[in-house]
Amino acid sequence: MKMISLLHLCICFYGSAFSQGTITLQVEGIELKKGGQLSIAIFDESNFLKIGRQLRALEVEVISEKMEINLEKITMGTYAVAVFQDIDRNHELKTNLIGFPQEPVGFSNDAHIKFGPPSFRDAQFKIEKGDSVVLKISLR
Repeated sequence: MKMISLLHLCICFYGSAFSQGTITLQVEGIELKKGGQLSIAIFDESNFLKIGRQLRALEVEVISEKMEINLEKITMGTYAVAVFQDIDRNHELKTNLIGFPQEPVGFSNDAHIKFGPPSFRDAQFKIEKGDSVVLKISLR
């Protein structure tokens, strides 16, 4: 019985390792002189742009005007990425009185801000079994 359980565990682990992918973010438009950090969040559709509901979040120190960030072990699914340059390092996107971003911001698929944030559909991309996805994001 123990051997069957161990075999099942190995098969599940082996299968999950190959059901993950990698995302490479190529972020440009970074205001190097202003410094700060890049705040990066990956969302699924049901939680898109909901603070504290991202699937994965990280902050990376700004070191150049163009940066490449690799995100590994991303489970298969459909996602969107939001990035902003947290110049004042307060861990929040600074906005004006009507909610327009005052710090550089960008989204996967280079989805644009018009009269509000882009829709999930405009920013979405898919990770399939073993995929390595490259996303170019321009901060504006």
